Amino acid sequence: MPDLPPAENYQIVEALVECGLDRGGFSVTHDDTVEDDFVRIGASTVVVPEQFACIRKATSGSVLWFDNNTTGEGYGAYVASRVRPEASAAARQELARQGRLAALPELSRYASTFDFAQAVEGFCGVRPGQVLVRQGEDEWEIRPPRDAKGRVANGAFKKIGCVFNALMAQPEDLSRHGFNFGFIGNEAVSPPAD
Repeated sequence: MPDLPPAENYQIVEALVECGLDRGGFSVTHDDTVEDDFVRIGASTVVVPEQFACIRKATSGSVLWFDNNTTGEGYGAYVASRVRPEASAAARQELARQGRLAALPELSRYASTFDFAQAVEGFCGVRPGQVLVRQGEDEWEIRPPRDAKGRVANGAFKKIGCVFNALMAQPEDLSRHGFNFGFIGNEAVSPPAD
């Protein structure tokens, strides 16, 4: 009798097999310390772009890792192409709910990304350069505003939320201008152990 995955992982395994992945080409584990499922798709597992939608649905709510960097990059681009319109619509709805959408600064109205970044910060009630920090020629980082003692300021996360919504609500994809988003936790993320 073949080994069966733990009950909590069985649905993910079953869904990935239905996507057309070879059962021996991936693993699904659960980490109780972070209460997350980890799906690792092996380097030799054949994955084609037509499977990306199915894989995304099958692994929703899980951490997904591709050992094949090319496949991982392709999947990341696919997800980004789907997430951006969803996030943009949600950001626009939130700004409309707040009655602020009409006043939203748009990149196309500014001579440079620097001027635009300062306008977004002003829109969100943040001192220019306090939250959107330029990293290189055309890369930006979102940092929480700090008080005079260097601690995260009161209301910082509300202001970051406003900046994030203002950037996501833009009619054009800002990633071409260095505004890319990711989250960094307390330590660098490394690939899952074999």
